[in-house]
Amino acid sequence: MKSLEPSVLSQCHPRADEVVRDVQDFFLEHWDFPDEKSRGKFAAEGVARMCCITYPKARDDRIELVCKLITLLFLTDGELSPPALDAEETRYAHRNNPGILDYKSFRDGAAFNLRLMSLFRGDARPDRSLPVESIAYDVMESMQACDRVLPDDLLEPTAQFLQSQTDEVRAQTTSLRQYLSYRMIDCGHYLLTSLMRFSMGLHVTPAESPAALEAETICGYHISVVHDIWSFEKEVRCAQHSHAEGATPCNAVSVQTSLPPSACKRVLSHICREWEERHRDLTSEFLQGGRSSPDMPAYV
Repeated sequence: MKSLEPSVLSQCHPRADEVVRDVQDFFLEHWDFPDEKSRGKFAAEGVARMCCITYPKARDDRIELVCKLITLLFLTDGELSPPALDAEETRYAHRNNPGILDYKSFRDGAAFNLRLMSLFRGDARPDRSLPVESIAYDVMESMQACDRVLPDDLLEPTAQFLQSQTDEVRAQTTSLRQYLSYRMIDCGHYLLTSLMRFSMGLHVTPAESPAALEAETICGYHISVVHDIWSFEKEVRCAQHSHAEGATPCNAVSVQTSLPPSACKRVLSHICREWEERHRDLTSEFLQGGRSSPDMPAYV
């Protein structure tokens, strides 16, 4: 869709090539991929590269940890799992990859999430025979070694994000307004913004400024809808082959059933452009106001 070409030039972390290589090598060595095809698919997905673009100003000693955490959550959420599994592949996924939430029931996924959060909080010790537990525990421990305060701010949005993957609201969303409110959590927006603050060492609270809070909300809406426009067909395929209870596509395109998907994508792309304009206006107004904490301008 040409209408969704970037309106601003993106940046990338200066150590991106090195970080991407190290993070990919780490997961290829330690994660239990079912076969070589899955390993190749993971390497091609470029999650670590996306992180380096999302956090171009992250501190050098933190960018790799951020990439590892997001990659781990993508793997446990099933974002990197095949779009269609046959019967044997589905059995393998349930048996060997308990974190693939897109292929689990709400009940089973919720139990897995509780275990993962207990590791992030340090309330439980990892089973070192399970890669997901070892990586979750070690990454959070390393983050706390970098900063004694900001990693704690990651816990609540991480729990919200994991819970949203097994929340039955996912299968009941009927309006765009309701959907966007839900998707702020489901798409990990609050987690991503908390990681931005951690990655840059910014001690700020968005709620301290109404303009900053609105800008953050618009950013979350934009990320969610752009993601949905491009991933709609993939989510439809996943829904056709996933566990029956979690098989509802959660996508802005599917919410607006009065329009065919192609028309809905065009409407949503125009909404995204309007959000971009509003975000620029808010940023300008906010920075000119001069009433904020020292770290807030860099955050906005």
